[in-house]
Amino acid sequence: MSNKPILIPSPVPNSKAYYLGQCTVIVAIENERWHLSIANRHRYPTWDEIKEARDLLLPGDIFVAMVMPPKEYYVNLHQNCFHLWEMKDGGLIEIVKGM
Repeated sequence: MSNKPILIPSPVPNSKAYYLGQCTVIVAIENERWHLSIANRHRYPTWDEIKEARDLLLPGDIFVAMVMPPKEYYVNLHQNCFHLWEMKDGGLIEIVKGM
């Protein structure tokens, strides 16, 4: 994929929003961690779309993960949205590096 991000007005304060191919992406720093949300109006974003957004819109030297919290903590303003959060847990990063 080789889409170019198109900057659009963000609906979320202190963030940037983009159109990237068929997806909308919002990027922010929240609680001192990078946070990327990617959504598609009609379907879930594909792995390739998620990877492209991560590679183009987040710093290349950070680790990010898709988090699946317990049901009572789950917040999503869009039904077809995934969230990537920066990982700062050294133990988890070392496990990933060792894979």
